[in-house]
Amino acid sequence: MSDRVDLVILGSGSTAFAAALTAQEIQKTAVMTEERPIGGTCVNRGCLPSKNLIGAAKIIHDARNPRYRGLNACAMDLDFAALVDACHQAVEFEEPGAALATLLAAGVTIAKVQLSAALVLRDPARNAERLRPWAEDRWFHQVVARGADGALHQVPDLPEALASQDPAIRTAAEWRVHFHVPLFARELDADGALRTTQPELAALLARPELRAVEHLEIETYSFAMIPAERRAALGVPTLLDALEREMHWVLDTLAAARGAAPGC
Repeated sequence: MSDRVDLVILGSGSTAFAAALTAQEIQKTAVMTEERPIGGTCVNRGCLPSKNLIGAAKIIHDARNPRYRGLNACAMDLDFAALVDACHQAVEFEEPGAALATLLAAGVTIAKVQLSAALVLRDPARNAERLRPWAEDRWFHQVVARGADGALHQVPDLPEALASQDPAIRTAAEWRVHFHVPLFARELDADGALRTTQPELAALLARPELRAVEHLEIETYSFAMIPAERRAALGVPTLLDALEREMHWVLDTLAAARGAAPGC
């Protein structure tokens, strides 16, 4: 391999792999650097470890709240730091802010809160095709469909949800899809059928418990999926514009929650 490459990628998370694959598609060379384990936050410290956290939380809840008579509740000790992933929790129709408060009240140390927003589709029976351009095959994009009765139905990936003939999926009131979409955008189309979980994230940023967390991380990787005309309508024609808006939105939302002037 030549000592000269076209692209140097810092880190090895999902965005890094997407960049490397794109470079390969356009016949360019790329190298990836990583000081931590390969896979980045999602594989090693975020999405997948959070599944263990959810499983552990269920065990603790069941121990403290036995379902059957004759079983005495018992306390279980916690000795680990948790990562709160706002996108994954919103996809599961959980309130990230409430989850944060519950974990802190239980004595769990929160090492980091990942500030991220998921994709929301209203009325899938009419609007499912709007998600077709988002059904790329590099990564899994879990879908959770919520019916009018509040029941949740999980689908492993977006293409499967789009192809599903299950009435519970097709006629659901709303789909939530695991995509880390821009935090500053509440609506991703002109009429609001395609939205984000920005309100849930704003509610998380307003929680007073967030002051106890020292590490906040913004993670967005789907800017390229937004049509150019919609980017222009949002006032972010370039990636640099979008990154600037991300930072300002988070800082201004935090300032408003804490009674400070925006931009402080």
